[in-house]
Amino acid sequence: MEKEHICMQFKRLKHHYENASSSPEEVSFLDLAHVLRIWVDMKDSVDKLVEKEGVEFTVKNPDIPKEIKAILKDSNFSYSHLSETAPWGGVQVAGILEIDRVLSAEEVKALYEAGPPQSKNAKLTFSQWLGSGIYSVNSGNPDHPKLALSRQIIIKRVANLLGGSHPIGFEEKGDLENKFDEYVFD
Repeated sequence: MEKEHICMQFKRLKHHYENASSSPEEVSFLDLAHVLRIWVDMKDSVDKLVEKEGVEFTVKNPDIPKEIKAILKDSNFSYSHLSETAPWGGVQVAGILEIDRVLSAEEVKALYEAGPPQSKNAKLTFSQWLGSGIYSVNSGNPDHPKLALSRQIIIKRVANLLGGSHPIGFEEKGDLENKFDEYVFD
C-alpha cells in the first residue's frame, strides 16, 4: 500500500472524526466506524510504512491500578477504559466501571482514591495498539476469569454489526469474531 493512500485515508479519518465530534448523529458515527474499520484492515501496511520511514511514536494505553484490579478479581464486572475522549455536551467520560455486587467501604474508598482511569505512554506499533485490550469483562471461565476485548475487535464488531460497513443482517453466522458480540453489545 502506498504512502499517498495511507495519507488520504488519514485525511478521511480526520474528516469523519471531526464531523462526528461536531455533529453527534447516528450517521456520523456509522461513517466514523467504517473508516476506523478500514484502518484495522490497513494495520500491517501502516506498520510497514512507519518502519520504512523510521518514525517512532508513543500512544496512550490503559493503565489499571492494582487496587482496582484487586477489587475486580472476584467480581462480575465490565470496565471500559477510554484513553482519549472528546468532550461532548460539556462532559468528558474517561471510563465506565460496572461491578455487579455490593462494595465494602474500603473498596469504595480505594476506587475513589484511584481516581478516574489513567493512561500511560507506550511505544507500540499500530497493530499492537489496535490489539490492546480496552474493554474488560468477567468471562465466567475460572481458568481465564478476565476477558479483555481489543480496540480492533470492538471496531470490527461495531462497524460490521451496526451497519457501518455492511448492511444490518448480512453478517456471517459462525464468524469467529461473533463470539465476542455478547460482550460488545451487552
